[in-house]
Amino acid sequence: MPELDFPKGVRWSCKRCGMCCGDTRGRERRILATEYEVDLISEFTGLKADAFSRPTGKGLYTHAIKKVNGVCIFLRDRSCLIYEVRPLVCVFYPFSMGLKDGRLRFELTRERCPGIGEGEVLGREYFEGLFQAYRSVMESGARSLLERLRR
Repeated sequence: MPELDFPKGVRWSCKRCGMCCGDTRGRERRILATEYEVDLISEFTGLKADAFSRPTGKGLYTHAIKKVNGVCIFLRDRSCLIYEVRPLVCVFYPFSMGLKDGRLRFELTRERCPGIGEGEVLGREYFEGLFQAYRSVMESGARSLLERLRR
């Protein structure tokens, strides 16, 4: 596992407010997904990719989940209909992950999630778990891509 930096002493607990699932006054939400995640969502929902996402045309995150009235199409009554297979950006919220000086760095998003300051202090184990989720999606996505190329 690479060296890991994360915010120390941060308390967070999801309030199920849905703020992370839609646009806010200060920010248009882009819920991005890898091709592998889109395949998982398709399998889970029975929907074709174009019914719930649109291609971004670049990078690792190849699709953006569609929104209706500024809110993710999978949010109903403040509950995620695809929670079990939600994209990494959703799993990570209210944090983001990047690489800086050879170290993995987790940071809080600029927005202030209402759950910040609530719940238990998040320690190294929490952020290691986020990294493992990332790693799992990337490895599974790479295997899926290789299988497609072999067909």
